Amino acid sequence: MSTIIDAQPRGAVQESINGPEQTDDGAFKRQPNRFTARFSTGELPVKAGRYRLVVSAVCGWSRRQIIVRRLLGLEDAISISYVSGRGDDGGWVFTDQPGGRDPVLGFKRLNDAYRTAEPGYRGRGTVPALVDTRTGAVVTNDYHTLSLELETAWKPFHRAGAPDLYPKDLRPRIDLLNQQLFDDVNNGPYKVLFATSPEAAEVARAVFEARLRDYDHRLATRRYLFGDRLTDSDIRLWVPWPASTRPTSPDIPRPCATLRYGSAICRTCGPTPVTCSRRRGSSTTATPRHWASRPAPTAPTWAGSVRRPTPRRATAWRPGASPRAAKGCRGPTSPPAPEGQAPISTGRSRPAGSRSSEEETVSTIVRPVIDAYSYPPEVIASLRPIPVDLWFRDLGASRLGRLVLRHALPEEYGEVGDVLEAAFTTGCWSTPEYIVGLHAIDARARTSNVWVVADDEGVLAAVLTPQPRYLDGPFTFNILGVGPRGRGLGLGRLLTDHAVNLARALGIGSIEIHSGPQMAAAHKVYVDYGFVRRIEQETVVVDGHQRLRSFTFRVPDPVADPPHIEHADPPAGDSPFPPPGDPVSITALRPAGVQDAGHFHATAPRRPGPAELPDRRLRLVAPASSPRSWGAVLGARIAAPDWVTVEWSQEVSSPVLLDGEGLLVSDDWSWIARSLATASGSKIYPAARREEIDALEQVIDAELIGALEEVVFSTDQAVRDAVSRLLFARLGLLDLQLADRRYLLGDELTSADLPLFGVLLGWDLRYRAHLGWGAASLVDYPNLWRWARRLAAEVLSAEDRVAAGLEAGPDGSFAEPWGPALPVEGIDDIRAAWREPVE
Repeated sequence: MSTIIDAQPRGAVQESINGPEQTDDGAFKRQPNRFTARFSTGELPVKAGRYRLVVSAVCGWSRRQIIVRRLLGLEDAISISYVSGRGDDGGWVFTDQPGGRDPVLGFKRLNDAYRTAEPGYRGRGTVPALVDTRTGAVVTNDYHTLSLELETAWKPFHRAGAPDLYPKDLRPRIDLLNQQLFDDVNNGPYKVLFATSPEAAEVARAVFEARLRDYDHRLATRRYLFGDRLTDSDIRLWVPWPASTRPTSPDIPRPCATLRYGSAICRTCGPTPVTCSRRRGSSTTATPRHWASRPAPTAPTWAGSVRRPTPRRATAWRPGASPRAAKGCRGPTSPPAPEGQAPISTGRSRPAGSRSSEEETVSTIVRPVIDAYSYPPEVIASLRPIPVDLWFRDLGASRLGRLVLRHALPEEYGEVGDVLEAAFTTGCWSTPEYIVGLHAIDARARTSNVWVVADDEGVLAAVLTPQPRYLDGPFTFNILGVGPRGRGLGLGRLLTDHAVNLARALGIGSIEIHSGPQMAAAHKVYVDYGFVRRIEQETVVVDGHQRLRSFTFRVPDPVADPPHIEHADPPAGDSPFPPPGDPVSITALRPAGVQDAGHFHATAPRRPGPAELPDRRLRLVAPASSPRSWGAVLGARIAAPDWVTVEWSQEVSSPVLLDGEGLLVSDDWSWIARSLATASGSKIYPAARREEIDALEQVIDAELIGALEEVVFSTDQAVRDAVSRLLFARLGLLDLQLADRRYLLGDELTSADLPLFGVLLGWDLRYRAHLGWGAASLVDYPNLWRWARRLAAEVLSAEDRVAAGLEAGPDGSFAEPWGPALPVEGIDDIRAAWREPVE
């Protein structure tokens, strides 16, 4: 695998033998493994010398097995063979072996071992693969479990002193972490590269980056992921990084990339981080603990296990080709566009009225501005009391001719929008919503000054700064963009300098800016200029679920006697969103838990539950304030309404199931819902899908409910920031998942839907006020918002609506244990909006 990714979808991936690798919403879904026999179950005999491990040095799934085999000392027990290159059938071949044939197996093609295992096999032979040397048949290509099998079933053949990479006391936690690593890190780049919609690609990229930030903070206070013990999970986290240090060819789209996530990951993962080639405009996402400020870390002892690919074994990735096909991992190549047919569209729509760079246009705009006094009256009114010498500046000659820095004319606002769109979509990604906003210059100009650099042919670059009369708060500038014609002239720094001069002239001592995560080139300009990134202030989430970067700058020598500014009220509709009041204390709502280096962890349930439920009337007591309650309560109401009595009560901190005598049966919300559904035969927990439901509930518990508690109750701001990124990224992923289905797993309601619904039910009414100013509303996730309102109409009783704060109680007041709900932009009454029918 490779961690070299960008957020541009590569196009469709053809169907594999196991089915298509794209979902209906354009997301990439890896094909299941074909051969999955295991040693630990007795399906395969554990015999030294019988098996041969076939791998590729350029494949991350293979590198994991290579490392584990060496660490455990299994070199004599399991032989190894390297494949490289592709044969005429598209499968792996043993190019490096004498005569191009494996000396033990006798095959020239890995596909021959697959066809030996299954005659007529039509798929590709993937690596890693374990082959039985007696039969020549592949026995497993399950890279998920193969390393775990080597760590457990093959223990009799481990070398003396070999590490226990899969200790029994950590196995449940390792399994959960390994699933996260597979979904979001090991498989994450492929979800970006092979998504067929920009929305799916952007969400996958956000989850990938958020997950790495979370691991970086985790490793800041410990040597390995689980403390002082090296485990299988550490190897799975390490394997992507060697790939990201390889140079790329000049014709390869410059990737965004990965090793600048902080010293913690790099210290643990080993290789000295190098400056990797990032796709222009992609996010650097550096953590507060920059690796560049630390000594070069020492490579881990297993680094030598990975055989470095040579030119014979590694084929460069060509634009449009699958890195799995070229470099040798798994999956089919992306089919090229047929001759004469346009490439696959990214799905990005162009706002009405905007111009394509390929369209032949003739400019009819007259630019009469020749000095500071040539502006129309409305522009002059917006500039006062800025000193006149900043209104217009002749920049002199350039390779494009004479350039000027000036205020845009109203008739140029459409052209400014076109230039900004080109700036924000050339070499980087922007959401359709953001692009529409770039063209709203007319609306922005009511409270902002629109500055441009122009030549005789038109606008080259632009930036917006606040009109002095509407200044209320910190001085800021936004949507600074340089169009393609203006690249390479230093116009980004020039406009930044102009904004600083404006602030200085108005006597303002500091500047605060926010920038989209994809604008890495702009971020470099700001940092080089002297701006300081403020990660602790990055709480603003805008369209497309982008979390904005925050930078501040201390203006040197602001004027001591600034001009008098006659302040005015902003035009109707442009007023800043009202800030929230002081949130109430929620100490009493904090669940039982511990602080670990500023990181809050909720205590595990005291009693997961007996093997069987008592055969008598039960009572479920739950606090409506806890997001953990709703999965248990709604599960009980749906699955066992005649068996379980539900009581809402703030006397408990988490849901508890009691028997008729008041004795505790269980305080594990997920066990309660599943057990009641199983015992009653309810359709919300069908036997055929229980494994899938359990895995999804684990994700919701850890990354929504658990992450929400960590963000609210952790005492370290850096931890809260890292976890909040993961929280919002996971919401974005679930929002995309619900774009084309009624429930999380299809057309039928399952118990996995209920805990997610509980989180969303309280999002705006309760939790958002404690996530930092600017945190996204549920309304910002349209599919989740529609799904939650529809489910509310289906499953909530009148009592539940009062407990949730959707309806007033008998005394006319609303339940607000977390304090008053924050207003939601564009919605007058969020409670009334919950009651509106959903189409």
